[in-house]
Amino acid sequence: MKPSIYDFRQFGTASITTRTVSDITTIQTALTSTIQMILLGCMVVVLLLAWGIMRSAAPLFKKLQKLLDRMSTVLLENITGVRVVRAFNLDGLSFFFINLFVVIVYWLCGGEIDTGNLQIGDITAVIEYALMVMFFLMMAQMVILTLPRALECCDRVQAVLDHTPEIRDMVRENPQEANDKKDAVLEFKDVSFRFADAEENTLNHLNFQCRRGETTAIIGGTGSGKSTVASLILRFHDVTEGQISLNGTDIRKMTQSFLRDHLGYVQQKAWLFSGTIASNLRYSNTNAPDDALMHAVDVAQAGEFVRSLPDVLCLPEQ
Repeated sequence: MKPSIYDFRQFGTASITTRTVSDITTIQTALTSTIQMILLGCMVVVLLLAWGIMRSAAPLFKKLQKLLDRMSTVLLENITGVRVVRAFNLDGLSFFFINLFVVIVYWLCGGEIDTGNLQIGDITAVIEYALMVMFFLMMAQMVILTLPRALECCDRVQAVLDHTPEIRDMVRENPQEANDKKDAVLEFKDVSFRFADAEENTLNHLNFQCRRGETTAIIGGTGSGKSTVASLILRFHDVTEGQISLNGTDIRKMTQSFLRDHLGYVQQKAWLFSGTIASNLRYSNTNAPDDALMHAVDVAQAGEFVRSLPDVLCLPEQ
């Protein structure tokens, strides 16, 4: 899938993060556990209990996943993965009862060993079999509790997979590079644009050209549509009316990857990923040499600052 910006807004960035991290992990865990339990065989009583628990727990897990979306929204800036919280407060008590069961078996069977009716190996086998039964019953309980949540996660993930992206490639073959370079590298022809959830156009009948060898600046107040113009050039959105041409070719008649390979885009808000300065700069080219990295730093007007750091490019991002 190649969702556009509008597609992300429909689901929400936090919800997309939750669905691709938490929901997928839940489905994987449920499938793994379920397959293991199917191979071992399931008891009729367990299945009946599972059906009742799933019916009652499914709405609760649906609310839980929505709450996870809200939590991800709050923690989005610092999120590195969905936090899984588990409580093991009853571990000590559970192991106490298991060990108590073993002690009781030894105590009850001690007299039988004295009389010769039982051997130590027989008692050991009984305890081992009993512990195995208890273990698999506990595993079955975990699977039963995981299934309703996994089913809800499947629905959420399927909703993303079934969603048709707003921006799609209209062609499979890209235009050939023209030998004669046009003066107008980029041209807006009577372009109007309206967001899907808006009542009025953000841009109306916009016409301008970016000529080769010249610098074109678009000046306007906050909310006037400057960033929208850049988004339209990169096909983050499609125009409502009109046409945008790159070297004389409508940008809708080329694939998104081809278009973006010919353009550079610097957002208003800078994003730094965890790692070093060099690792951030090498996202577009993992084999870029240090000279190319320093050139990019100079172009970004950060050369003086980066060179003042002790380890320069190897300094971790903070």
